[in-house]
Amino acid sequence: MSEFKFVCREEELTFAQEELSQKKFIIYYYFNDSGLTHYLKKLSLNLNNDNEICFYVDCAKNQSIAIQIATQIISSSDKRKLSKYTQNEGLVIKKIIDSLTTSIDIIPFVNVGELLSGFATAIKNTLDTDIEHLSDYKIEKAIISMLRQIVKKGKISKVFFLIDDISSSQPESLEFIAKIMDFNIVNVLVTIPNNHINIGAENLSKICSNTFEPFELDKVFERPSDDMIKGLYRCYDCSFDEKYLNVFNRYERNIHIIMSYIRGFHMDFMRLDKNSILLLKIMLILNTSIYIKTLNAIYNKSLHLSSNMDDSNFKIFINTLINRGFLGIDQYDYIHLNHNIISEDEIKITLVERLTISRDIIDIFERCKTELTISQLKFAIHNLDKDYSRRKSYILVLLKKEKIVGQVEQQYLDMLFYLDNKIDLINICSMYYDLQVYDVPFLRIQQHTEFIEERECQDLVALLQERLHKDNYCQKLWEQLISSANIDEQCLLMAVLFTALFNNGENEECLKILNDLNYKFYYKKFSSSHYYHFLLRNVSYYMENVEEGIHNYNYCLSKFRNSDPVNYNRTLSNFIGYLMKQINKKPAKSILESKIEEVKAILEFNDQKYLYLNINYGIYLMLETNDDPTQYFESILFNSGTTETPYIYARINQALYIAKSNPVKALSCLDEIFYTLICDSSTRSEERRVGKEC
Repeated sequence: MSEFKFVCREEELTFAQEELSQKKFIIYYYFNDSGLTHYLKKLSLNLNNDNEICFYVDCAKNQSIAIQIATQIISSSDKRKLSKYTQNEGLVIKKIIDSLTTSIDIIPFVNVGELLSGFATAIKNTLDTDIEHLSDYKIEKAIISMLRQIVKKGKISKVFFLIDDISSSQPESLEFIAKIMDFNIVNVLVTIPNNHINIGAENLSKICSNTFEPFELDKVFERPSDDMIKGLYRCYDCSFDEKYLNVFNRYERNIHIIMSYIRGFHMDFMRLDKNSILLLKIMLILNTSIYIKTLNAIYNKSLHLSSNMDDSNFKIFINTLINRGFLGIDQYDYIHLNHNIISEDEIKITLVERLTISRDIIDIFERCKTELTISQLKFAIHNLDKDYSRRKSYILVLLKKEKIVGQVEQQYLDMLFYLDNKIDLINICSMYYDLQVYDVPFLRIQQHTEFIEERECQDLVALLQERLHKDNYCQKLWEQLISSANIDEQCLLMAVLFTALFNNGENEECLKILNDLNYKFYYKKFSSSHYYHFLLRNVSYYMENVEEGIHNYNYCLSKFRNSDPVNYNRTLSNFIGYLMKQINKKPAKSILESKIEEVKAILEFNDQKYLYLNINYGIYLMLETNDDPTQYFESILFNSGTTETPYIYARINQALYIAKSNPVKALSCLDEIFYTLICDSSTRSEERRVGKEC
């Protein structure tokens, strides 16, 4: 870490350290712009020693707590140590490690070698995906695994977490904090700004349990006192004038204003030269970090001069603004604005300036579209609302990047209307399908009449009709299957068709597929397909030979294991459903008990993608234990435009659980389900379908 200057907060520092060493969970209230972040980093430095580790986490960042912790571990090590721990590992682990490397000013760990070794081992032990499904990997699993290793080894006695501004925390991070609190070696300090006490208290309620109560420090972290301000001037070898206190009081002793004065800039933006103001306006309008050479090109275009500023002079110019505290730069030469000092309250931007500068930014972006970050692409999209053709090109690049990281946002899919080629159309409709939104892509394909008869589009139409229970979807799937000459395509279509036939009440046809060796579409005739395990998963649920069913499910799980976690968990869900159905046959019960332990571990890191795993685990709790399954049934939400089956299935099972203690209320719930959901369902036999959905 670069030279860390810390003055006149020793009393607060000692006070917090003493309380943190004795208390499991501490709340510290503070005034914003008080210098708390700097203070917490100093506290973290003090708490990192031979047998203790401390992590600092900023909840205001657009990153989960787990990602920030992992980033600190990876980035605290030099490249040689990193290569040592990854040299014998596969591409997936190296990709994860690379994604966590950052240029931020990292707080060093005394135990960095052991920490890195433990974390690398934890990733290896929890890895459940291949490179194609990397976005489904949860780094939280590795952190929890690492903490278990630390406890087991016993070399580190305490792990501290300093959580800055819990009021800004994301829901998944709150769940993660609750998990790490289960470790006896973990102590946590969370801070809450005085202007967001209610939100902070609400977030705390999601963390706290009956086993521990938070301890509130009786001191508030205040803005700098006179002594601290004078100490800062001495620390930075600057002369202090008592008149400055009047200035700082006008700004409510904002630490960022004070530091700007110390660095030589007295907050009079009218004294800045016009070129500096122009560059700050560009950064304000862009509102995201940007590569220094791209920023130089935008700046030169906005100057509208015949001669441009070259790279070397531009870097000198940028360094001047960095030294004043207006800008920051990382090791990859990305520039970001210091929003603690610079805002549009200080630097006014007219409408004409905003439009002109935005146009200049996008003109430069046209040269490097595929290299832009997600934030930069979003800027272009939101500033091209009247130019659909150009806007569409940015949306397509954005969605491609979001798909790679597993964070496709439907709002950008919805901005697309007409697509110029079949590949883009199929890709966009497939993204909707992956988001479990089916009505919109169905309409999109209908609108593209020039592509609709293409083979790939017709396959997609058949799949969407099945999800929406629209028209004669079984017949459509049959047509696509019979007309196909590709074994892989046939197998995938049959996997969907088999379940659709059962849901549609065509049981005799299903039994032929399952049992008739001479039938043209007997399921084993697809065994040469690369996708046979998708079909096998669906047919195995209906096998009466339990040993064969168990063998098939284990085979399917082996195909998805460590490659596709979503399909692995879906298959596991089907498997425990099958074992519960066959509970009275050997060895279903013993295998069910072993698989339930695995399900518990998966649902410790729950996810909306695991709909049926939640439902079937809830059914297990209801049938085989005295535990309350409500949280698992209630985790299934209803979304229009998707298949309603998971939601209905969860609600029915919740009603059955309620019937144990309150039959009248259960009947009322079932009435509501029937009249508001099943009667209006587009399928003929939703109540039959809910038990068989794959």
